[in-house]
Amino acid sequence: MAQKFMFFYALIIFLSSFYVIINTIDPPHHITNHEIPCKYNHDCPTILDYISICPYHYCEFWRTY
Repeated sequence: MAQKFMFFYALIIFLSSFYVIINTIDPPHHITNHEIPCKYNHDCPTILDYISICPYHYCEFWRTY
């Protein structure tokens, strides 16, 4: 029973990393620079192919390519 629990626990942890990639793959078309308040760079959401920074207390997204 414990082996089944550990298997499903490891499976959930493994698949949750793919959910983050799938969930954030869309570029932020609906986000403007004044919608997400922040204090530090790590307060901004991570989006693939974008660098998120917090220069003026709002998140900004810069394309990396």
